[in-house]
Amino acid sequence: MEKAKLTRFLVTLLGVVLCAGLGSAMLYADQKAERAITEIQPSATPVAETQKEINQTQKVDINTATKEELEQLPGIGSGLAERIVAYRGEKPFKVIRDLKKVSGIGDKKFEALQDFVCVGTGD
Repeated sequence: MEKAKLTRFLVTLLGVVLCAGLGSAMLYADQKAERAITEIQPSATPVAETQKEINQTQKVDINTATKEELEQLPGIGSGLAERIVAYRGEKPFKVIRDLKKVSGIGDKKFEALQDFVCVGTGD
């Protein structure tokens, strides 16, 4: 009879240890998942601050936009907005890729802008 009690005790102890281990593993997995989610979530900085309150649903026509409207585009400051206005004064943009002809707009800046700009109604 003692052997049966010892066996039950050991089985119970084993069950408790396994449950505790499983609980710890689940807790670790939850914490790891939470860290991963935190790392991929955007910062709490409002979009309006990072993109200067640009209306993402309406594109800016680079041939008719004012200097102030151009400054609302991501990465466009006062000087670059002036260069865009000056460039189009000489030769209007035919396609948005023509923005790359403006001094200060390279591939990376163009990639950041292309979804926010258009030329006329089509583009």
